[in-house]
Amino acid sequence: MSRPLIAIAAVSLLGLCVIAGAAFGEKVTAVPTSATFSNPESGVYEGEVRASRAACRNRRRVSVVDDRNRNGRSDHTDRTLAKVFSGGNGAYRAKGSQAARGDRLLLVIGAKVLSRNAFCRPFIKITAPRSG
Repeated sequence: MSRPLIAIAAVSLLGLCVIAGAAFGEKVTAVPTSATFSNPESGVYEGEVRASRAACRNRRRVSVVDDRNRNGRSDHTDRTLAKVFSGGNGAYRAKGSQAARGDRLLLVIGAKVLSRNAFCRPFIKITAPRSG
């Protein structure tokens, strides 16, 4: 199974867990996530994962994906340029391939389960490469 399909399956499973928790009357807390992105030099992507809970900032999987079909989702047709986990303060610095100018990139932050009734939301940001 390819990595994007595994990520989609994981997010789907997380969604089912949230629905199941709601069905049984448990309160499920979804912590919102945002992120900054920069491409200061060729093949280097950096920024910061932001969330109100520290657990949602650190150890988050961050992927930079070249959105080849420009659909705004990470799928099997897209090329992953770089992957990394965010650090303790949410900062990340990923090294990988450089996308061509004019390409559309996706910054994909994976979901993270904190407990049975709390999780960090996944996040996708559409951006463009800045270095050539």
